[in-house]
Amino acid sequence: MKMRAYAYDVWGNENEGYWVNDRYNTGEVYDVDLGLKDKDLIASLKRQGCITKGIHAKSVTIEGDEYGLYFEYKGRPDFELVPEDIDDGRMTAA
Repeated sequence: MKMRAYAYDVWGNENEGYWVNDRYNTGEVYDVDLGLKDKDLIASLKRQGCITKGIHAKSVTIEGDEYGLYFEYKGRPDFELVPEDIDDGRMTAA
């Protein structure tokens, strides 16, 4: 599945917690196999240049729903991947 990357503008800190202030379309699109285990998905995204090669899989948390995949790095929101047929949480016209 083709998924578009959105970067986060994150506020807060480790002690008080983090929250996403805004998100920005990076213009990058990645091939994502939703059937992969998290570790294998991270490896695939590293090969595609979406995740930095030095990032360890155990430091990344992935959550997901019908609107996309949400990535955290060491507890801090990092980015999300959204299917290309979804625009800002709404399905585009067919």
